[in-house]
Amino acid sequence: MSRSVGLWWCAIALILAVAAAARGEVTVESTRTVYPAAQQDVSIHLKNDGNIPSLLQTWISDGDLEQAPEASNAPFIIDKPLLRLEPHGSYNLRVRSIPQRAPREKREYLYWLNVLEIPPREAGADNAVQVAVRLRMKVFYRPEGVGAPENPDARVSMKATVEGLQMHNASLHYFNIGEMALASPEGERQVGSFYLEPGQTRTLPLPAGSKGPLTAVRYAWVDDDGVLHLQRRDL
Repeated sequence: MSRSVGLWWCAIALILAVAAAARGEVTVESTRTVYPAAQQDVSIHLKNDGNIPSLLQTWISDGDLEQAPEASNAPFIIDKPLLRLEPHGSYNLRVRSIPQRAPREKREYLYWLNVLEIPPREAGADNAVQVAVRLRMKVFYRPEGVGAPENPDARVSMKATVEGLQMHNASLHYFNIGEMALASPEGERQVGSFYLEPGQTRTLPLPAGSKGPLTAVRYAWVDDDGVLHLQRRDL
């Protein structure tokens, strides 16, 4: 990475850290999109709900939150990596895969669409801090032979262990949890959203102060459309 690009990314990261509570006016129509390999491209709807124009930088990353655009190896191109959205305007961002670089192993892959919103500087606001707000959206890529999941909840096993709740995802797809509560004789422990990769085994620890095994788990898994499905399992 060049020094100038590195300094630019550090500056953006600093702005994001200082203004973490800031709210942008640009919205994405969903929290996720699915990209089947046989499809030429996918469209993602962006909308500016504000009263001033917004300059957007868009890219797809294959790493963590701190990954810079130039560090990504995601096999996609975006039709407008830099985009100006007028007040109350919208745009269908088109994402296209690069077949020569796309993964071929028979399993689902997770990438992230990043939308960095940089509001324009207002006249007479030379000393004002310009706040950049970043949105992230999951992009699930499915190579040839990997279709839509059928009853994904049935492919995930859960059992109580001395450490907590052991989960195993036996499917080819990511299993996304929107919310979860672990119940034990001493009470419940709330768990935030997370996901299991294809073939992954993960153990969630017992609630704080719990001495006995877990007795039940309540959770909501998320489908391709972002809909939550409430479930309960006795352990």
